[in-house]
Amino acid sequence: MLLLIFLLVIPLFYTLYCSLYNLDYLVKGDFVGLGNYVRLLKDIRISKSLLFTFEITIISTLLSVGIGLLLALWVDREHGIFAYLIEMFGLIPWVISMMVAALLWRWLFNGDLGLFNMILKILGHNPIYVVENKN
Repeated sequence: MLLLIFLLVIPLFYTLYCSLYNLDYLVKGDFVGLGNYVRLLKDIRISKSLLFTFEITIISTLLSVGIGLLLALWVDREHGIFAYLIEMFGLIPWVISMMVAALLWRWLFNGDLGLFNMILKILGHNPIYVVENKN
């Protein structure tokens, strides 16, 4: 929790604090309040950039969802080798992420090399063999 506060919350408030001043290469200048934000919103380049960002976001979202939906409908109707390949390539990321999670948990609970048992050894306890059965 302290790490989260140190890495996220403090820089956030410092950035907000700095935005209220007229800074020149981090040399504290005059207090301008919300003047920097007013100047930012009046700049036509910012308006154009925001409009362009929203256009690209909407277009790319509609295209990716539309193409994905059409591809899913086509794969559902077709049963050729190409449809099976597309279905397989769509499932590979899902399967790999589950395999990585399983291997990670297996490593964490490993009797000799696992992180939890290393912590137990540091604390002076005997390892607990969760994954393998050692008598």
